[in-house]
Amino acid sequence: MFTSLLALSILRPQEDVNAFLARVQETYSNMTSYADTGTVVQRVGEYKGKKTFRTLWAKDRGFRFEYRTVQTQRENPDLLVVWGKGEKGKRYWSLTSDVAEGALDELLNDADATALGAATPIFRLLQAPEDEQVPRLTKLGFPNFLLDEKVGGTLCKCVQGSYGQIGVLIWVDPRSMLVVKMRAVDGVDDEVVEETEITYQPQLNPKLTDDKLSFSPPTRRS
Repeated sequence: MFTSLLALSILRPQEDVNAFLARVQETYSNMTSYADTGTVVQRVGEYKGKKTFRTLWAKDRGFRFEYRTVQTQRENPDLLVVWGKGEKGKRYWSLTSDVAEGALDELLNDADATALGAATPIFRLLQAPEDEQVPRLTKLGFPNFLLDEKVGGTLCKCVQGSYGQIGVLIWVDPRSMLVVKMRAVDGVDDEVVEETEITYQPQLNPKLTDDKLSFSPPTRRS
């Protein structure tokens, strides 16, 4: 963790941060469906990438994640979609126009490289709680509360912690107990090497039809 982040830390002994994170995790574990839209911004040195994304999930029915490059960037516009049911999934990427098949979690891990890290965080929260390999909120290292902060006009709880050497900040809407923003910071000493910020507009238990969970890739032109 960086000194600059630690300097912001304000401990609140009357609140149990681990119990709070467990409640957030329980909210995701008990969902029957979930949906969000959001934006991810990543800074690596002088590079700045920005993409929009959405996530759709219904228990026992399917999962879908997709991102689009923000059109104002100096990049070729692209679309990536990962969808599936159970452990199996497919991935479509417009830049190659191919469809790959494999394990859903592996396809999402691979997608993180081009989705700027936005493909896996919510998927991991929604996975079965008995999966001990998933970096769940309850495994956040050295968690503590920072000052409450507004995100999108809502006063949110802010938790600081780490996953290994990666410093993490998580903002949670206390009304829904859903994550509305995440920030991950990696660096050497106090110098930031990479920073990723993801904002979410989440929905708890929305009604999702099967057609929204599936995807039909465009016909590849010869």
